[in-house]
Amino acid sequence: MNGQRAAFNEQPGFSGSGGDKNLKPFESVQADLSIEYYYAKGSAVGLAFFHKKVDNFVVPLVIGVEQSFVGKNNIVDAGIINIAP
Repeated sequence: MNGQRAAFNEQPGFSGSGGDKNLKPFESVQADLSIEYYYAKGSAVGLAFFHKKVDNFVVPLVIGVEQSFVGKNNIVDAGIINIAP
């Protein structure tokens, strides 16, 4: 199966990979403080503060690329393509 993947990745414009073994876990430290005062029946006033520090936040990256196949050899005609190991 590795030979098939290597052959696929050698085609110009086609490559891929996945995973990141060095990816650090998402971490956060947070604190909340709030106070409420009920000054009459059915009435209240409140005040809240919060702080949150986030580390190792991961943002997905999507790169859109279009490639023209006009004039290239060995292109599969449109239709269903089955890929099996």
